[in-house]
Amino acid sequence: MNRSGKLAILSISLLTIMASAAISPTLSTIQAHFYDVDELLIKMIITLPAIFIIPVTLLTGKLVFIYKKKTLLITGAILYVIGGVSGGFANSIWTLLVFRAIMGIGVGLLLPLARGLIADFFNGEERTEMMGYATAFNNLGGIISLVVAGFLSIYSWRYPFFIYLLGLLVIYMIIFHMPSQEIKEKPDTKVEVSKNVWLLGFGMFYMLQMFYAIPAVLSIYIDEVNLGTTFTTGILIAIVTLGSLIFGLIFLKVKRRLKGLTPVVGLSLITIGMYITAVVPNIYAIAFAMLIIGFGLGIVSPNLYLLSTTESKAKDATFALAIMSSFSFFGQFSSPLILTLLQNIFNQNEPNSAFIISTIIGIIGIIGVLVNKKVQIYKENNVNN
Repeated sequence: MNRSGKLAILSISLLTIMASAAISPTLSTIQAHFYDVDELLIKMIITLPAIFIIPVTLLTGKLVFIYKKKTLLITGAILYVIGGVSGGFANSIWTLLVFRAIMGIGVGLLLPLARGLIADFFNGEERTEMMGYATAFNNLGGIISLVVAGFLSIYSWRYPFFIYLLGLLVIYMIIFHMPSQEIKEKPDTKVEVSKNVWLLGFGMFYMLQMFYAIPAVLSIYIDEVNLGTTFTTGILIAIVTLGSLIFGLIFLKVKRRLKGLTPVVGLSLITIGMYITAVVPNIYAIAFAMLIIGFGLGIVSPNLYLLSTTESKAKDATFALAIMSSFSFFGQFSSPLILTLLQNIFNQNEPNSAFIISTIIGIIGIIGVLVNKKVQIYKENNVNN
C-alpha cells in the first residue's frame, strides 16, 4: 500500500482520542459556567459519548457486511463533526450532552474500522507496526487538541469545541485516499470470538478504570489545588499523549524487548504515575507523572488491541476489535461513576482521592497479571496466521 493510503487509514485514529481529550482541559470553566449543575454531570461531558459508542461499535461489526467500509467511515466522520462542533453552541448542560451523544455515535462507527482496516490490509510485524502507528496518531490528535483546547478555554469554554472541525480533513482523506474495498461477504459460519478476546476486553475495561481519572478529574484537581489554569491542564494531559505517542512509534521494538512482561511494565508505569500525582502536588512532578503514565498507556493499549486480532480468525478480527472498543468505552463511561462510588464508600473526599484510588486499582491489576502467569486463566493463543 502506498504512503497516502496508509496515512488515510491512520488519520482516522487522529479523531478517536479527541472525542474526550479535546474538552478535558476546559471542564473547570464549563463547571464555572453551569455553576448550579452537579459535578458528576460535568464529568459526563467527557464520558457520556462512550455509552453511545458501545452499541454502535458492536453494530458496526455487522454493518460491514451490508455497507462499504468507506461509506460507514464517511458517515461516522460527518456525525463526529456535527456532534462535536455543535457542543460549542449549547446553552444548557442537557443540550450539550445530546450533542456529545451524537458525536459518540460517530466515533462508534469510526473506531472499530480504524483498527479493522489495519487487520484487513496488514499482517505479521507490519500489522504490529501499524497498530503502534495508529496509537501514535491517536495520541498526536490528543496532543494537538489538548494544547489548543487548553489555550482557547482561557477565553471561552465554547471555543475548544471547534477543534472537532479537524474531522473535515479526515473526511477528505477518506474520500480521496482511502483504499477501496468491496462489501464483505457474510461468512457462512457465524462470527466466533474466543474467551481470550473477552478477557482482553476486561483488561481494557480495568485499565481504563485507573487511567480515566486523568481526563475526568485532572482539570478540577488542578483548579482546586491552585496549580494552574485550563491551559496548564491541557499541557499536562498533552504530556500523557506525548508519552503514549513516543511508545506507540516504537511499540514493535518495545514488545520484542519486554516479551511476556509487556502488560506488567505498562501497568506499573501507569500506577507509578498515578501515585506521584496523588502525593506530590507540584506542577513539575505531575508533569513527570503524566509522561510516565503516557509511556504505560502507549504499551498497554496497542498490546491489547493487537492481541485481540491475533486471538481471532481473520474474518472475525473486526468484530473482535469492536468488542475491545466497547469494553474501552464502557470503562471510560463508568470510571467517574466507580471512582465516585469508591470515594464515598471509603470517605475519600480530598482533591487527590481519585488518584489514590487509581493507584490501588493499578496495584491490584499488576498482582492479577502476575498471578495469571501461574494459573493461566488467559493463555495467549495465536490463531490468525
